[in-house]
Amino acid sequence: MASGPAILQLVGQGREEALTLGRVIELAIDGDVRCRRAISDAGLQIGVAVAGLCNLINPERVIVGGILSRAGDLLLHPIRESIRRHAVLAAAERVVVVPADFVERAELLGALALAFSAWNPALAARV
Repeated sequence: MASGPAILQLVGQGREEALTLGRVIELAIDGDVRCRRAISDAGLQIGVAVAGLCNLINPERVIVGGILSRAGDLLLHPIRESIRRHAVLAAAERVVVVPADFVERAELLGALALAFSAWNPALAARV
């Protein structure tokens, strides 16, 4: 329900234009109701999953990455709302949900950071 392909299938029905997830986000930002609803619904579903994680591990911060994070508050607000509804109150009040700084190459940068910290933990602690 919250994956890129699921969103594309939902909003692509009955359209002549072949959509990409980036295009769906553009349309949503421009006010397309169907695209806005699909992103909002995805955010609500993501929020339910994150609420479960909050109940288990009580994180301080949840960083939302991937192309869908470009939707900004169209996605983040429903995630936050869903966390408030489905997580234990103390966990829901504590967690901060933010978009990732590095959307395009997050996996590569994370792998490099992990390798760097394994190579020199003292330097990685200062980063």
